[in-house]
Amino acid sequence: MSVWKTLVKYGMDKEESLEIMTEHALDGLLGPRESENLEPNTSIAIVAQRLLLEFKPDITAARTMEEELVASHMRVVYSVPQHGEYMYTGSPTEPILSNAAAILMNRRKTTGDGPFDALEILSKLFNRGMTLQGDRNELIGRLLDILAIDNAIKNSRTSFSSPKTLFHSSPVRVVDYLKHFVSQRFLQQVLCSTPMNTGKIDPTLVGVTLEEMFKDCWVHTSHYVKADDDDVLQVRNIWAYWIRGCAVQLKRGGRSNRMIPIHWTFFPETLDLSMKAWSQAEAGSPGDTQSSG
Repeated sequence: MSVWKTLVKYGMDKEESLEIMTEHALDGLLGPRESENLEPNTSIAIVAQRLLLEFKPDITAARTMEEELVASHMRVVYSVPQHGEYMYTGSPTEPILSNAAAILMNRRKTTGDGPFDALEILSKLFNRGMTLQGDRNELIGRLLDILAIDNAIKNSRTSFSSPKTLFHSSPVRVVDYLKHFVSQRFLQQVLCSTPMNTGKIDPTLVGVTLEEMFKDCWVHTSHYVKADDDDVLQVRNIWAYWIRGCAVQLKRGGRSNRMIPIHWTFFPETLDLSMKAWSQAEAGSPGDTQSSG
């Protein structure tokens, strides 16, 4: 932050300042390197920055890797137990760092000639037992969200006004996000769905499809952050998450475990929530929408 303030204070153009800060963030995530190919720990650092990756402290290989990520790839230490046998670490929720990770995920190769494969990286960590067991489904869900948003950014014809340097962290329309998140088999059913709770909404909205209702609504998600309670869902907090490009992983055990803020442009100065109910939701619950077709 002090570097950013210095650049702005002494009159450097904001776009140029962003470019310099982004280069610093890219160098920090990449760490020491001898070739253009990404080292395994570098790839893990990139994924961890966006997906809220946590490791099992009782696995020696995981502890060794965390030490490397802290030493060379911008991961931070939260605390060290009194016995000193391991650390509690995490990736900082910094928009510039998360934007740098998004740039690397979308332009770099892990090994060989293929694109960056976050799923393969997670699969290897799962097979080695290095991630917390209960987090696997949540991790895959977060990955699907991030990949859908990345693809929406790259393929959408309309984009939110964002500096060129922050292209990979641009807001996208909710509908464009859904087009890359939902299977093509069910996409039209989702987009054409209408409210079921017709007695509780404005009569003029009865019969309005999801696609029409959300056509001018935007999501802004470059990375996930963790919350241990529902206090983060207070309206006073939601705008900050949207501006910083954060989606929230809620503590397990509640009805919903992920939250993505939505900006409703036709309600000035207002942000709403998108709650995604998964394994904690009632089995077979149809939600609050129904198909119009």
